[in-house]
Amino acid sequence: MKRTQLTFGIAAALCLAGGAFAQIETVDFTTVAAGASVEGLGTVHTDLNIQSPGNAVRIVAGGAAAYGAPNNPNCHDIAGYPPNGCIDAVYGGFSQTGSDGSKTHRYTFTFSPGMTVSDFSLRMLDYGDYNPSKADYHYARMYAVNASDGVVDEHILDYWSDGTGNPTDSAYGNLLCGAGDACDSQPGDPGNWTWSVAGEGIVRIELEFGEGLDPKIGFDSVAFTVDGPCGNSTTVDLCAGQNIPVGNITVENDDETLCVVYNTTGDWYITETHLSINTTGVEDFPQTKSGNPKVGQFEHKHTFDPPVQVDEFCFLFSDLGIEVGDTAYIAAHAVVVMIVDGVIVQEETAWGDGCEGEGFPGNNWATYFSHLIECASDECEPLEGFRTQTQGGWGTGCNGDNPGCYRDANFADCFPGGLVVGCQDGFTFTLTDSASVYNLLPTGGTPSALDADYVDFWCENNPDCDEPGGVLLGQVVALSLNVGFDLCDPDFGSSPTNLADLYILEGPCAGLTVGEVLDIANQILGGCYAGAITASEINECASKINEAFVDGDGANDCYLDN
Repeated sequence: MKRTQLTFGIAAALCLAGGAFAQIETVDFTTVAAGASVEGLGTVHTDLNIQSPGNAVRIVAGGAAAYGAPNNPNCHDIAGYPPNGCIDAVYGGFSQTGSDGSKTHRYTFTFSPGMTVSDFSLRMLDYGDYNPSKADYHYARMYAVNASDGVVDEHILDYWSDGTGNPTDSAYGNLLCGAGDACDSQPGDPGNWTWSVAGEGIVRIELEFGEGLDPKIGFDSVAFTVDGPCGNSTTVDLCAGQNIPVGNITVENDDETLCVVYNTTGDWYITETHLSINTTGVEDFPQTKSGNPKVGQFEHKHTFDPPVQVDEFCFLFSDLGIEVGDTAYIAAHAVVVMIVDGVIVQEETAWGDGCEGEGFPGNNWATYFSHLIECASDECEPLEGFRTQTQGGWGTGCNGDNPGCYRDANFADCFPGGLVVGCQDGFTFTLTDSASVYNLLPTGGTPSALDADYVDFWCENNPDCDEPGGVLLGQVVALSLNVGFDLCDPDFGSSPTNLADLYILEGPCAGLTVGEVLDIANQILGGCYAGAITASEINECASKINEAFVDGDGANDCYLDN
């Protein structure tokens, strides 16, 4: 699994279905009172055990002092020494109590029996501005070990200073009034240092301090990634303004769940996210006819006020119409802002893999990327001789021998009276010719019933237009074309079995034939269905059928069989 960069103070846990795949965990110290011990398995996190020779307790800003920050009055005009300044205000942190001489700051982190992790991180605050031993060399180390006690990874902090009690000169510059202070330091300075280790099968992490210890320090933003028995991970840059890396996007899956996590770093924050996922490629993302993305019609979105640095989406495979072995194509858009001293100074559009990813076909710089759905799963024999196309495929213009050319050449013969979807006792949507199909598809939005009768309607040049029926309309039209062409044209699929006669093996439509699914989908779309299957469930079934044999390729018979 790839290493995931974590953002301080923001919960970044991936959705976990039954504990089956890697999960990013953040530790919430608010589960114990200020001053109470954080040690012991389950005290601050179900799966984390913190141990220390000293007494590691929860600390909060304004509570019993573990350190003073900012360093006043030496570096600031305001009076006093605020305790534990700039520690995570949401989740809090921890440190050791006792006199300076007894604060060794040796910590051991372990996990629930049998659990391993692939990375571990925490932030250290206010290190370096106090030097009671007056050492001119400072050394600390974090290392991770596996079940055989072998060192998997290590992270070392070492630097020189001027050897005074409050160093003003060092390899990091002025430690007293800057790099060693919790509030004045920058990420990567000793006063704002993130310890991080990563590797396979980690069972224990040790944090130890050698020469030049600053005992007046604190820790927060503890996070780790729990290994799972199966799954896959993809991480790409989140790129703003075409060439500004502002964070990353991590995609992970187990055998039934897919999660997408946005992370921004530094001064960059997220105000909006929009996400679209399919298994067929760029053609099935909501977009204009000229190939520019319709971000407002992406299936999933979040907005934030105030802005955040982490956002996540998690889905069951069944809700996305995907399965193990598929390639998920992901268009991940965000609106990001740079915040300095509490003020927004810059706003940009950002895309997952935007600095170097695959681009949309239009005159834009929007990008998408792919993630292979891998996991241990029962192998299934492919069915041969069947063909389907997705709604995006049927919505393409004619080019070579693509689905758009087949549609143009065969629509009039196979649908001489036009294609009508919906139901006679409710509402219908009529497409009179191949051009109307091209204009309509693909559709997006929440699966729903029609609200009126329509003929050759589409949202022309209006990215904010909501097609009646939402994505369900497009899936029903595509399924109608697949079933209709298969029945009409013996060369559409070579199998002697009709597509309409295949059975669904799993999910909400298990036991039904493709033809029965199409009939129910038309009733739900038209508003005259009285059964138990919902619009979202029938949309899932239609989508999976449409994706089963794209371009006539063999498909996994775990969903369809004859």
